[in-house]
Amino acid sequence: MNQLDLPRTSTPVNISGPELGRRRIEEVIAEGRNGARRVFRYVMENQPTDRLVNAEKLSFEAKDKRIHVFAPELEEEKIHRNALGQMAERVSLPMAYINTLESKGGWGLELLAENLTTLFTHHPSRALMRTVNGEVRGFLSDKYRRLDSAPFIEAFIKACGDVDALPYRGYTSDTKVSIQAIIPRVYEPVKNEYMAYGVTFENSDFGNGAMQVQFFLLRLQCLNGMIGESNMRHVHLGKRLEEVDFSKKTQDLNVRTILSAMQDVVRGQLSEERINAMQALINKAYAEKLTDDHRSNVLESLKRSMTKGEIEKMTAKFNEPDVELLPPGNNMWRLSQALSWLAGEEEDTERKLELQKQAGKLLLSN
Repeated sequence: MNQLDLPRTSTPVNISGPELGRRRIEEVIAEGRNGARRVFRYVMENQPTDRLVNAEKLSFEAKDKRIHVFAPELEEEKIHRNALGQMAERVSLPMAYINTLESKGGWGLELLAENLTTLFTHHPSRALMRTVNGEVRGFLSDKYRRLDSAPFIEAFIKACGDVDALPYRGYTSDTKVSIQAIIPRVYEPVKNEYMAYGVTFENSDFGNGAMQVQFFLLRLQCLNGMIGESNMRHVHLGKRLEEVDFSKKTQDLNVRTILSAMQDVVRGQLSEERINAMQALINKAYAEKLTDDHRSNVLESLKRSMTKGEIEKMTAKFNEPDVELLPPGNNMWRLSQALSWLAGEEEDTERKLELQKQAGKLLLSN
């Protein structure tokens, strides 16, 4: 298993083999710097406004093809799909019913607003409402621990820099952000398979998942990426919020321990021991032939996390003779890369990340 240090000089135009990996890694890192900046700028420009509200005093109205919420002494605000799902869960209103009403247009939305108002009136409780630009993006428990992304992104990038990892790519959605960083070295776990390894940071300021730091793999021939298991996972639950808890000082104290731990986690994820273990896993997944029964069992297990269309598209790609976008052979490495390729084709940011995680789980299950 070979490791090739990335030179800081430009690579020649006519390239093959390891030089291809070197050139690709230079390209993605150059692009990644801008991507990381965009993510951080997005986070800073979309800082949530927090309010503790009495849920039973909320009222809802259908307006401009959206559901809006009203609260005493607060301005009218639109409701994001993420927050609407959290509100529905609070009052045990099935999302399937909400989807049906939304599909009916005007009268369906009016009925949905009426249902929400009535249900919340009879559901006394407190909630943390997180709003950005007049839109409620999070409707959360008053035990929600605010691990906001901005300081953690800064800490993550610094921790990556301490082990010579550089930003590779950043993702943003209305409710989630992610940054991936890689070590600027080319690895060759098996002949002619060139890889880069790194870590990925993911967080939601709006209750759409826990904060996580995970191992990341990037196949340099085609830039298929996959995410491994999480070695750092913090859910956003803590003590019950009171008005005094909204101070910046209190929030800084809540995150200080996690910021310190992140450096240790990143260093551990990118240790030579960890990378060598992943090299061995890829080698094993490449060397072992995939039997028909094993492949069928794997595809059956994926039905719990993937749609029928996704599995069919992934399977069709696996069966093609393509040995550029996917590695050669009838093996688990090619199958996991087919799923990683599918993630790369996905336009929706959150679904892309989920499919990358599924690809990582598939490799680790081997």
